[in-house]
Amino acid sequence: MNKRIIFLSLTAMITCCSCIIDDMAPPDDISNGSSKDSIFNLSIIEPSDLTFTVGKNTFLTVSDNTGKVYEISRSGDLISTLDFTGIDLEGICVDTLTGDVYVAQERLSQIVHLSPTGVIKETLTLTGYITADANSNFEGVSKNGDTLYIVKEKNPGLLIKYNLATKNWTSTTLTFALDYSAITYDAVDKTLWIMSDESHTLFHCNLNGKALTKQSISVLQPEGIVIDHKANCAWVVGDSDKKLFKIILKQLTL
Repeated sequence: MNKRIIFLSLTAMITCCSCIIDDMAPPDDISNGSSKDSIFNLSIIEPSDLTFTVGKNTFLTVSDNTGKVYEISRSGDLISTLDFTGIDLEGICVDTLTGDVYVAQERLSQIVHLSPTGVIKETLTLTGYITADANSNFEGVSKNGDTLYIVKEKNPGLLIKYNLATKNWTSTTLTFALDYSAITYDAVDKTLWIMSDESHTLFHCNLNGKALTKQSISVLQPEGIVIDHKANCAWVVGDSDKKLFKIILKQLTL
């Protein structure tokens, strides 16, 4: 066998091996914990939303299983538990000025205003939003000034704006996803981020609930989100698999 034939044979073998290695390499997404994204285990059963604490070094999350509010670290470790027990907690947000906490009770279509330690200050009941399916009501809440932004999951999906000063509210029907499982106000560009569990998608929206861009996310049951612009990522909690995800924000498209 001459040198040319040997060279061609070796080249073919290297190319073949390279193809096999490429085929075996996992896709670059959150489901396999790629180098761009991170996954942290949680000890909390059915975590259902996420918000930064005032200092933004830790998070608060709720469990619709226990009805409790938990403080967790950025690596998912349990730090503390608030002195409050709710009913079917699905949403949570923090007033960045006072540290007060607002939680959404889905089955009751209520928003409960708590002190930073979990003492009830006020219960807000929004009439007209309870549907036959009690699991299709309030799923997420976020706050900007006197305005609470609330998402109703489906049948129909709604963006509700509640004014804490006037006690008045308005609602807008959402149609860009199969359901709506979380919401967070973005103070950096004054927009909203709305997540869909069934669509496995994160939507960047204006304050009227119009979807501007979107990004698919590989989380089994995403139910809570906050945006970390400094790290260019979204922090997400997965309900069914009890995990905290750090997902790098990519170029979003509709």
